[in-house]
Amino acid sequence: MVQKTISNFGTSSRLIIKSIGDLYLTGSDSPDIVVESESEYGVKIRQEGDAFLVSLLENANITLPRAAAITIEKCSGNLSLAGLSGPVAIIKVSGDLTIGQIGQVNLEKVSGNLVAAPLNGGALQIAKVSGNACFDGAGNLSIEKISGDCLLKNQQGTFSVARISGNLIGKNLSGDLNASSISGDCSLQTVESSQVNLRCSGNMRLGFSNTAGNHNLAAEGDLAVYIPPQAAAAVKITSEGEAIRLRLADQTNTLRQRQHTLQLGLGGGTLTLASDGNVLLSDQPWMDNLEKDLDRAFSGQQAEPVRLHSGGRSGLNITISTDEIMQRVTRRAEEATRRAEERINSALNRLDSMPIPPASPAYSNDSGYNEYSQPDEAEVEFEEMPHEAVSDEERLMVLRMIQEKKISVEEAEKLLEAMEGKKY
Repeated sequence: MVQKTISNFGTSSRLIIKSIGDLYLTGSDSPDIVVESESEYGVKIRQEGDAFLVSLLENANITLPRAAAITIEKCSGNLSLAGLSGPVAIIKVSGDLTIGQIGQVNLEKVSGNLVAAPLNGGALQIAKVSGNACFDGAGNLSIEKISGDCLLKNQQGTFSVARISGNLIGKNLSGDLNASSISGDCSLQTVESSQVNLRCSGNMRLGFSNTAGNHNLAAEGDLAVYIPPQAAAAVKITSEGEAIRLRLADQTNTLRQRQHTLQLGLGGGTLTLASDGNVLLSDQPWMDNLEKDLDRAFSGQQAEPVRLHSGGRSGLNITISTDEIMQRVTRRAEEATRRAEERINSALNRLDSMPIPPASPAYSNDSGYNEYSQPDEAEVEFEEMPHEAVSDEERLMVLRMIQEKKISVEEAEKLLEAMEGKKY
């Protein structure tokens, strides 16, 4: 195990990180930054003014001051952040991202899953999550796109998302909720928000703790809304399926009509419900235990980063629940390893076979200068590699070759660039 230290990291300084392995960052009360890696050549640090640039060629742990300003330009593996109160900017994470007890994060893209729990009021601004996203105890959340499902617990601030390609599931939500496009189903319980604007392509179920404020709910499937018995609100219902079911203390009825309005209690806010299917409005308790489903989902998604150990790979422990899934993952890993070996060997052969123009014997021209004849550029040919991103398995194999001293760090960098189809 090797440690490198940046002493007395200043409050005006910024840490900029590039990593091709897994990375685990944690805040501490110390003013120093400590980078822990498995080998001496796995870490490069240089200073440019107030910025410290850290390049990581293998898995690493970094302990740094809690309030430090951080920019992670690229992490090709999994990334974990915890105990940080300063601003964090993340450009790209190729693996999974875990965030816990953090202040402010600006994230452009994570290709895997995102687990942010517990956030303790931390604010996140996110451009794109390609996998599933889980949030617990967040402050304000602003998200452009989640390609998978979104799980939400104990939301304290405003939740705003432009698009969710999967389902939205949540409980104990007190901040405003805005989701303009949910491709799957929407199921939210114990909602205390003063403003809810949701639109989904599937079915929607929503349970209010109170109906104060203005709420607009729209579903292309069926829509079920649960309200407290003493709720006060002006309700407008539209059902394209012409089936409106009321299960309220003072009225129980099924209306075969497209629209219906009613006043609940005195005063209150507005509740606008629109569905392409059927609509249910009830003041009876929501019997489903959504909390248990959310706890199960979070326990399967959230992971504790593993500390570095010799010869192994640290990262996220995603729970595998069945033997069938484990066997499937094993087969995929073996196939990925086989493809990685083929690409590495192909890149090595390409580098070895790349022609080097030999120098011809010198001769004197009429001016008396010595020149060297160069082969015609058309004669220098080599097979162009396809432009394809280097996988995690391929990067790990290259790192292993460095550790086994089969290639140098410079040769490894050339090899990775050759695998991406770059010419020299």
